[in-house]
Amino acid sequence: MTTPRRSRTGPAGIRLHRVRRLHHDDVTSIRCIPVTTVGRTAVDLSDVLGSRGLARVLREADYLRLLDLNALDAAMARAHGRRRLANLAAALEIHRPATVMRSELEHASWRCAGPPGCRSRR
Repeated sequence: MTTPRRSRTGPAGIRLHRVRRLHHDDVTSIRCIPVTTVGRTAVDLSDVLGSRGLARVLREADYLRLLDLNALDAAMARAHGRRRLANLAAALEIHRPATVMRSELEHASWRCAGPPGCRSRR
C-alpha cells in the first residue's frame, strides 16, 4: 500500500510504502478509492522484484487490458533515482508489442525451440 508520508500506520498485515508525494498522473480511483496507477505500481514493484517478476506483472496487466505503455514510460521518467528501475526497463523491453509472449508455457517453448516460424539449425 502506497501512502503519503503523513500516514503513520496501516491495517494489520499490510506493509506500507511511504512516499514524499505522488504525482497526480500516478493516482487514479476505483470506486472512489484513490489508488496508484498500473505504471506507478510497476515502478514501486521494481524495488522488490527482478525483471522476470516484473515481466509477469506487465503480462498480467496487459492481459487484463490495464497496461498503458505510454503511461508506464511517463511513470518511469518521473521515478528519479530509483536504484532498481533497470529491472523494469528490461522487463519492458521484453514486453514491447513486437515481443509479447502470451503465457509462461509459450515463453518456455520459445526457450526450447525458438519463436514460431524459426527453424533450428541442427
